[in-house]
Amino acid sequence: MALGLAVDFGLSSGGCARMGERNIPAPASALHLRMAPPISSAIQGDPLDDDDSPAALRSWRRLDSPHFALKTDRPDAEARRILFSLEEYFAALTSVFFPAASLPSERMPVIAVGSETETRRYLPVRISGVFVEPVHYQPLIVLGQNQYGFDDSTVRHELVHYAMRLSLKRFLPLWYAEGMASYFETLAYDRAGSKLLVGRASIFRVSVLRDAGLLLPVESLVGGGLDGMIESEPDQFYATSWLLIHSLIHEAPDVFAAYEHSLLAGESSSDAWRAAAPAAVRGTIDQQLTRYLRESLYERGRRLSWSAPAFEISTQPLGVGDALAVRALLNLVGARLQSSRAGYHDERAVAHAEAALAQDPTNLVAVQVKLTEHRPVAVSDLRTAVHHNEARWTAWLTLYDALDNDNSARDERTQALARAASLAPDDPEILIRLAYQAFNLRRWQDAIGLFSRARVVSPDHLRFAHVYLTALSHHERCGAMVPASAVRMGRVALSPGEQEGLIRSVELCLSASDGFLGQSAKSTGQSRSPGSR
Repeated sequence: MALGLAVDFGLSSGGCARMGERNIPAPASALHLRMAPPISSAIQGDPLDDDDSPAALRSWRRLDSPHFALKTDRPDAEARRILFSLEEYFAALTSVFFPAASLPSERMPVIAVGSETETRRYLPVRISGVFVEPVHYQPLIVLGQNQYGFDDSTVRHELVHYAMRLSLKRFLPLWYAEGMASYFETLAYDRAGSKLLVGRASIFRVSVLRDAGLLLPVESLVGGGLDGMIESEPDQFYATSWLLIHSLIHEAPDVFAAYEHSLLAGESSSDAWRAAAPAAVRGTIDQQLTRYLRESLYERGRRLSWSAPAFEISTQPLGVGDALAVRALLNLVGARLQSSRAGYHDERAVAHAEAALAQDPTNLVAVQVKLTEHRPVAVSDLRTAVHHNEARWTAWLTLYDALDNDNSARDERTQALARAASLAPDDPEILIRLAYQAFNLRRWQDAIGLFSRARVVSPDHLRFAHVYLTALSHHERCGAMVPASAVRMGRVALSPGEQEGLIRSVELCLSASDGFLGQSAKSTGQSRSPGSR
């Protein structure tokens, strides 16, 4: 998704944990990584090396708002402005436009670095903000700045994707997902007038389309035939998708609403488009979109009355151990995003994590970084960190995943998952693991119920669609609807859209036959049009 650079940071060690003082070892495939040098052995003369001086580490603080936990070394006034902006933007997205969003139970972590030099240490050239997910079961926002100053435009774009997935919980066509994110990324809040400014034009998108000369054909765009252009010609793909979304919302709201309704009911993008747009519209849509661009009709925005909810921001200094753990996390991100410096970042991530644990053995982030980097962690140290953070479901899930494949720790794993579920009973990561647990025990009814609950709240439910379909195929009344080819192990016979449609059909059968699924089959989480009241 654009420059959000979704990166998978798994936690499972892949090794075997033992009781007492035994280690959770690195898997054999990771043993070629040499141990990290101590913090003091930084590359001499490298302008992009971490600044680990006492003064630099003491400059880090944590600021908390209702939905975000910001760690930063930026001046306090700037840090508060960043957090206020993110909180108000996310509140507008989730309360006005995507009100069905199932909000996470823990604050989303954000790291804002204080200079362009720091930004270049960890992020690719020309990128000043990333939205990385999942990092230790949660998204992570990293914000920096370029030569023009602080920039959060990319993160705003990715927060739209995140809010849509939390709300719509459906496979979304690429053009629609990127068009919507591009449309809402310019959303602004007029605090004095209590107004949201919606549909503001993107100068960059407009200039791309004017330079290109021709728009992409709408039928091919909507049908998915041009999805490959997101790699080969991303600017034109994003810009045309944005313009089409803008024109539908502002000139053809009935077509837009009907398309979205059909899409969320499980129709393919092409079928939803044909059902929503009359033949006369489909036959002239390319000409109409060209006119929309030529006459600058995209300049028409809307103002909606809205007041941001009041909230407090708390601030506290970070200890040296926490500041070192932030450095470890930044290097973990840098290793995934800067291929030419990946080995260096991997080493620094581990070195900072070990230094953080030397300061504070209970630092959960440092433990998680070491596990992510496939470095051994003593089970006793892991338990200490988890119990020190026992109010956090992510801590218990870390323990559950880290003890994977250890038969002697089966009861401890079960208890850890139960603790996580007691703290965040509706979190998709927990529901998915409970569902797999039931699936592996061949408790099909329990697995179906848990997977269906996970689908209601999961922003990425298609990752378990194949297993869910397998569980559904064992239902005595509706299982026959699932063809054997759809659940054959080792191959994916259905596209994501086809999987989605089949799951929804079986869920409707279950709901009609015995009410087993309740709201899961009926929940659409449809977004609110910017022009609706």
